[in-house]
Amino acid sequence: MKKVLFLGAPGVGKGTFAKRIAPRLNLRHLSAGELLRGHVKEGSPLGRLAKPFLDKGLMVPSEHSVNMMKHEVSKLQASSRVNGYILDGFPRVLEQAQMWSDLALGDGNPELVINISLSRSVLVHKLASRRICGACGDNYNLADIRYGHYDMPPMLPKSEGICDTCGSGLVRSGSLRVSS
Repeated sequence: MKKVLFLGAPGVGKGTFAKRIAPRLNLRHLSAGELLRGHVKEGSPLGRLAKPFLDKGLMVPSEHSVNMMKHEVSKLQASSRVNGYILDGFPRVLEQAQMWSDLALGDGNPELVINISLSRSVLVHKLASRRICGACGDNYNLADIRYGHYDMPPMLPKSEGICDTCGSGLVRSGSLRVSS
């Protein structure tokens, strides 16, 4: 089973790239954030535990994130429908990486780790321009960044302020937490 990790700051484009690459390689895209939001929406025990952290913009304790990802990967290993997975934004901190490594799922280390980075000014511009669907979690970016070696056109919804996937309204992302 192929294992790929996409790492980088929030808003850098991990999910965007993972969603585009995963189907081409028959890999499953596993985003810790999307999975946690799904648990919150379902009202699962993990969702009830995670909600107060997510509502405050805090990280869910590592043991819960690691166990959730372990469960998802175990389901994939039992299935033959995909060739592997892309972990998007997980592990996020050293503690999670150590816990994940200790689990020794499958045959060990990932085949590929991609760390995506952007300059701080571009990242802040992207995060300030991000819009999220509160219902399904899809996200869009209003920023049109074209300077230096950056050529990043906006990723707009078809109708302004409306999610293409579910038709709900878009809100400004709460992920803009950048210290000076």
